[in-house]
Amino acid sequence: MPSTNHLSRDRVGIISFLGILTFVLYLDRVCIGQAMPFIQEDLGLNKTQQSYILMAFTVAYGLFMVPVGLLGDRFGPKKVMVGIVIWWSIFTALTGYVSGLTTLIIIRFLFGAGEAGALPNSAKLIARWFPPERRGFPQGFMNTAALLGGACAPLVTAQTIQFVDSRLAPMLAGTGIHLVGWRTTFYLFGTLGILWSIGFWMWYREPPAEAMQSRPTPALKFALESARESADEYVPPQPLSWGRVLTSPTVWLMGLINTCASAVSYFYMSWYPSYLKDARGVINTESGNMTTLVLIGGALGSLWGGYLSDWMVRRTGERRWSRSIIGATGMFISAIGLLVAPLFDSAWETSIVLCIGFTGGMLMIAAWWGVVADISGPHVATLFGLMNGLGVFGGAGSQFFAGAMVDHNTQVLGLAGRAAWDPVFPVYAAVACLGGIAWLMVNANRQVHSRTLP
Repeated sequence: MPSTNHLSRDRVGIISFLGILTFVLYLDRVCIGQAMPFIQEDLGLNKTQQSYILMAFTVAYGLFMVPVGLLGDRFGPKKVMVGIVIWWSIFTALTGYVSGLTTLIIIRFLFGAGEAGALPNSAKLIARWFPPERRGFPQGFMNTAALLGGACAPLVTAQTIQFVDSRLAPMLAGTGIHLVGWRTTFYLFGTLGILWSIGFWMWYREPPAEAMQSRPTPALKFALESARESADEYVPPQPLSWGRVLTSPTVWLMGLINTCASAVSYFYMSWYPSYLKDARGVINTESGNMTTLVLIGGALGSLWGGYLSDWMVRRTGERRWSRSIIGATGMFISAIGLLVAPLFDSAWETSIVLCIGFTGGMLMIAAWWGVVADISGPHVATLFGLMNGLGVFGGAGSQFFAGAMVDHNTQVLGLAGRAAWDPVFPVYAAVACLGGIAWLMVNANRQVHSRTLP
């Protein structure tokens, strides 16, 4: 039997690998938002066409979450995670090779299909290695790393594009090598996932049975009933009852919450750099700094939410309101930030307010993951894929809505600058409020797989 210290080291390794994975996941995902003005100029795109490119990723991301989650539950997370990371890394690099709108849409769709499996199978790993009352920190840490990757993406992308275009490309032009900043950035980012896959494949092993053990509470006994795998071989769970899943109010509420949260998050990741450039007249490198500031707020909120989620569950001994209060409060803070931010004339002041709002909005992430793990039993990857995949409606809708509304305001109403962009903010605030209301109706004790947890 492995020692407690050995098990602790393995858990640290799991958290570290998942943190690096989600950092790369969001770095590869978010960088296109900062590169989009250059892609627009290079390929001659309008805002609505840009929204199609952004939506291609999001639609594939939602469509493939359940299938890749099923693969993780069936074959175990190790093989599936290594395969999907290599897949999306290849298509990250191929983004730099595109020559037109159609090829770019296809590449981003296939990129999204690969990224779809990362979070469901990460949730599977956390559920296999950590008992319920200790999952908040790894979930919060992983999501913090993801948002830090997203936060670094605008800054790193802007600086890389500037370096390639202003220094590296002129230096290599005489050798016959022609570099374009935004294209080279995607080539470089595509290598990171390959390196992670090699390291994870060499290191990972299946958890021992005592990885799930803690104090013998009824909830933990229930969790142990689902942890029948040995340290050497992955054993798939019993078939899932889809009738019970699809009639569960909690499943649909979690999907609605993720839809609302995704709408807000994808606005920041996909459109905020363009808003700063077009509406506020901010240059590319400075818009990268401002977007990074907003996304860092989300990263901090996710980390604090992880600690807070664990603390409240341990303090109160119940999940129903511990999870819901955190989630609802965070979404309402996000809504207030979106309403207030456009009132400021300074782009930095607007970004600071949105940073505070996004900090609140991301407080709910660990609680959301906690509820999904609480209700899913041994089918975490599949059900996480379903509930997270429902967020595609918010993510894709957000990407289309902002671009289409700005085009409408510009081309039909004759508006420009802030007059064309600022009206989108109240809409996103209303969406965040809807997510907060949905949180108040969530009951984490309603177990989908077999029975209600005490």
